[in-house]
Amino acid sequence: MEDKKIGISIVIPTFNEEQRIIQSLELLKSYLNSNNYDWEIIVSDNGSKDKTVQLVEDHIKRNTRISILKSEFPGKGPAVRAGILASKKDFVLFMDADMATPIKELERLFIWICEQDYDVSIASREGLGAFRKGEPYIRHLMGRVFNTAVQLLAVSGINDTQCGFKLFKKEAGREIFGKLIVYRDFNEKSRPYLGAFDVEALVIANILGYKIKEVPVSWTYVPTKRISHIRDSIKMLRDVIRIRLNVVKGNY
Repeated sequence: MEDKKIGISIVIPTFNEEQRIIQSLELLKSYLNSNNYDWEIIVSDNGSKDKTVQLVEDHIKRNTRISILKSEFPGKGPAVRAGILASKKDFVLFMDADMATPIKELERLFIWICEQDYDVSIASREGLGAFRKGEPYIRHLMGRVFNTAVQLLAVSGINDTQCGFKLFKKEAGREIFGKLIVYRDFNEKSRPYLGAFDVEALVIANILGYKIKEVPVSWTYVPTKRISHIRDSIKMLRDVIRIRLNVVKGNY
């Protein structure tokens, strides 16, 4: 990166992340300081039942560049949206708390925005140069089936819409997430839900004419028992159909 500090906001959606959130924050701080960024981290919590919020609030007392939001609506999509709309720096990245995509991959995404003038740069686990580690075959297969549906119904030409590591120019991120409909005030009750908010965001980005670059990255599968991949995949497909209907109606 060049000597001038680049301003970046990092949004981390959380749900019951007490086991790793502080470690992730420490790793992020170390990387950002070592690479001369002007940074802020926004933890956007969507209803954690454990000590996630308490741990982050205690951590904030010693780290003024970290803040926490408590999403009014449950679900990852509204949490990411709230964080992006609250961001203050020139660029905004949202990433998962488990750091399945390591923060060092940010450099690959920045190249396309800073040197090639793309507006949105998204991590991809597909294509030449991408590397997946430890992912169960059935999960990968389900992901490819879902992507086929996404390309047919919503946004073509993107091989991986679901990797939780996406970088936006500030203005693009705010406009895109400000126009979410399906995931603006999503109200899926009682349990964490990943959703297809990434798909809706990319559909809106396309409609608005923003340049999107898909960038191959290294990614490590992190097991979790908090979601059901089969059940969530069915709901996500339902939501892709809702997104398609909004496109047809001209709602974006």
